[in-house]
Amino acid sequence: MERVIFACVRNAGRSQMAAAFLAEMADPTQVEAVSAGTHPGDRVDPVVVEVMRDVGIDLRGKRPQRLTPELARDGSLLVTMGCGDDCPYVPGLQRDDWPLRDPKDQPVSEVRAIRDEIRDRVAALIDARGWRRRSSSAQSADRPVACTLSPAALEARRENLLNALLQQTSERRELPNGYRLRFAADNDVLTRIARAIDAERQCCRFLQFAITVEADGGPITLDLTGPAGTREFLSALFD
Repeated sequence: MERVIFACVRNAGRSQMAAAFLAEMADPTQVEAVSAGTHPGDRVDPVVVEVMRDVGIDLRGKRPQRLTPELARDGSLLVTMGCGDDCPYVPGLQRDDWPLRDPKDQPVSEVRAIRDEIRDRVAALIDARGWRRRSSSAQSADRPVACTLSPAALEARRENLLNALLQQTSERRELPNGYRLRFAADNDVLTRIARAIDAERQCCRFLQFAITVEADGGPITLDLTGPAGTREFLSALFD
C-alpha cells in the first residue's frame, strides 16, 4: 500500500486538511494519508476545524504530530507545504512541494479558499495516481464521495453539515414532518444550505429542502421536511 505524508510547519492546518481529503476521496485499499509538522502546534486551528466541518469532515479528534525521519521513511510520497529545509530528506522517497498559504491568523473566508485549493490539489493527485474510490458495482464510473462512505461515516457527514447550518438559525418552528428555519440574510447561510443539499442528494435523498429568500435583504426561510421520523431526527440535532 502507498503512504502519502503531508507535512507543513505546525501540522495544525494545511497538512491536516490534505490528509483528511485524501482519506475521504481515495481508495483505502491503495493508499493511506498521514500528516505531520516540523514544529507541531498544540491543536488543530479552530478555524480549520470549522471550515472542514462545513464540508462534512470532523477534525476535532486530530492532534498535531512531529515529522521525524523515521515517520518520513515509512512513506512513498512526501508532500511539503511550507516547511522548506526543515523537512527531512529521505533517499528514495519521492517529494513534491505545494506552495500553499498558511491559514494561521487568516479570516475564515481566506481559510475556506485555502481549503478549496487543497481539496483540488488532492483530487488531482488522486486522479493522477489512479487512487480514486470506485463503486463495488461493475460500472466503471466513480460514485459520489458520499456513496463510498460507510453508513456510519455517511450519517456523520450529513449531521456535521446540518449542525453547521443549524448553528446559524435565528428561529425555528415545527412542521408536521419537519421544521421551518429562519436565518438572517447572509451569503454564508446560503452556502451552507447548498452544501447540505449537495451532501443529502448525493446518496440519501432523505430530506427535502424548500428555500425562500425575501427581497431587500430580508431573512432566509428554509423548510426541512421528509418522511415519518424527520422531525425527531432534526430535533436531536438541535439538542
